[in-house]
Amino acid sequence: MSEPQQHTLRSEPAEPKIGVSVHHFPGTSLAPAIIVQVTHLQDSYMVWAGTTESNSDAEADVVAQIEQRGRLTRDWACAMPSIRELMPPASTSLFRSASSDIALPMSQRLARRFKKQIVLSVDLPPPLSSLSNQGQVLLEMEKRLIEVLRAAEQTD
Repeated sequence: MSEPQQHTLRSEPAEPKIGVSVHHFPGTSLAPAIIVQVTHLQDSYMVWAGTTESNSDAEADVVAQIEQRGRLTRDWACAMPSIRELMPPASTSLFRSASSDIALPMSQRLARRFKKQIVLSVDLPPPLSSLSNQGQVLLEMEKRLIEVLRAAEQTD
C-alpha cells in the first residue's frame, strides 16, 4: 500500500491596505470647520485633525489648506489598545506644547474604542486653544474623528 500524499496549502499573505483619506466638516456657530486626514495602515490609523476658516468642500482646497497651514507636531500622541478590557491603553506624547495636552487623552479614547493603534495629531491654532468654547470645539472634533474612523472600519 502506498502512503497517502500530504499537501501543504500555502496562502499568500494579503497585501496590506494602505490609503489616505481627507474629510472636511463645515463650521457651526459653536465650532470652526474641521479637517481630518486619515492614513489607513495595517491595524492602525495615523490621524491629523485641525481647524480651518474655510467652509469649502472642494478636496483640492482642503488639501491645499493642510499643506499650507497644517502642523503635524503641534500636539501629537500615540496610543495602543490594551489586551485587557479594564486596563487603559498604553500611550505617550510624541510632541506637545506647554499649553496643549489634547492628543494624548483623545488618542487613548480612540484606541480603546477601535482597538487599534492610533497616532493622533491635533492642530488647534493658539488663539483657538485659549477660547472659552475650546471644549465644544474638541467635542465636535472627536465626534467627527469617530465618524470618520467608523466609516474606515466598514471599508476594511
